[in-house]
Amino acid sequence: MTMRHTQGSAPRRVQIEKAWLDIVDIDSALDVAFGWLKTDTPRVVMAINPEKVRAIGEDPMLEKFNRDAGLAIGDGMGVVIAAKLMGYREAARVTGIDFCEGMVARCAREDVPVFFYGAAEGVANDAARELQQRFPGLKVAGIANGFVPPERQDELVNTIATSGAEVLLVALGSPRQELWMNKNLGRLGGVRIVQGVGGSFDVFSGRLKRAPKAWQNAGLEWLYRLLAQPSRLPRYFRLRKFVPVLWRCAVGKGKKVAS
Repeated sequence: MTMRHTQGSAPRRVQIEKAWLDIVDIDSALDVAFGWLKTDTPRVVMAINPEKVRAIGEDPMLEKFNRDAGLAIGDGMGVVIAAKLMGYREAARVTGIDFCEGMVARCAREDVPVFFYGAAEGVANDAARELQQRFPGLKVAGIANGFVPPERQDELVNTIATSGAEVLLVALGSPRQELWMNKNLGRLGGVRIVQGVGGSFDVFSGRLKRAPKAWQNAGLEWLYRLLAQPSRLPRYFRLRKFVPVLWRCAVGKGKKVAS
């Protein structure tokens, strides 16, 4: 099923433990976000996965940030399964990197300038260059690496605000990127769409290989990443705590909210 929303209209939301998730697919999510360009208010796109659900439950700042986000997309299969168990059969996985790529492609078509902030020295530059090659016409309003020191943060925010960017991609990792966005969202000039994109710049730049499409479509991208990076194993062991969450969703203890 393909969901379509009027640009800017609010999708349905479901609450999984303390985390909020919007019931969207990638097309409807992009419709919603691009509707924000016609408003005077910047809004955030936040990717939700089982690990993020756990972090939101333990961090009041993240909880509020998630609740206030313009879009909370289902980055992990675990949260999509949870939503389906609660009766939202149309819930779809919308990974942060897929949303970012779709948004950049649409920005290129619609002449919307994008600012790239984050990752190690040179990574954002390479990511922006690669995306410009893939999506001719993409306007890069500016680039900054993720190691701008605290004493230069005001200068960075001013650079973004005066760059002409309408979309800002923040690749600082979680929760650092959420902390940064929470602090600076109201100071970004004409920026209307802000997305925390984690390690997406590393993938776009070619430094990190993403799982093949067959693995992605099967919901096994996490396994591919684990096989490629065995050091991630302790992180996945921690995610076993999400199993009781799925049980509570299945037996009707999750919360449904229609927006």
